[in-house]
Amino acid sequence: MDCCKKPIIGTINGWAITAGCELALACDILIASTNAKFMDTHAKAQPWTGGFLPSWRLSQKLSRLVGLNRARHAHLTSMPIDSQLAEKWGLVSQVVPPIELMQTANAIAETILKNNENMVLNRKAVVNDGANMPLGEALRLEKYIAGRRQAPSKLQFRLIHSRFICSIVVVVGYKLDC
Repeated sequence: MDCCKKPIIGTINGWAITAGCELALACDILIASTNAKFMDTHAKAQPWTGGFLPSWRLSQKLSRLVGLNRARHAHLTSMPIDSQLAEKWGLVSQVVPPIELMQTANAIAETILKNNENMVLNRKAVVNDGANMPLGEALRLEKYIAGRRQAPSKLQFRLIHSRFICSIVVVVGYKLDC
């Protein structure tokens, strides 16, 4: 799923346990219903099985999403994380009643579809690729992609610049005919 160039919107309306949790974390935008619960059960494996470690990036993605302390808490306790805690931790973008789950996801998809497709794909790539790099490298990647893929023409730059100046003037209370 990480290789998919298009945005992936995930919805969770029940339990996302272990591999289900790993799949959920691979989504670009994750919406949960109030019924959603997340749980990593890797630590619950019985000793006689030899156990198993996350292999679909759960240990790394969770810590990057919610921070090391919260990720350790989730991994080591194998306790369920309800939707409210998942939203507080930043694991999900939004929590809605179950009846509104698909409607909310569709509304987000429609909003994304109204945007410039090239820009959406570029932003997703920069964010996802940059998340796996040190900050300095990620900033260089952003600058490189911005220069290579979206450099505005002189006319576009003038239009952007004039709109920005007008916005600032309106904010400070001056009236300017733009």
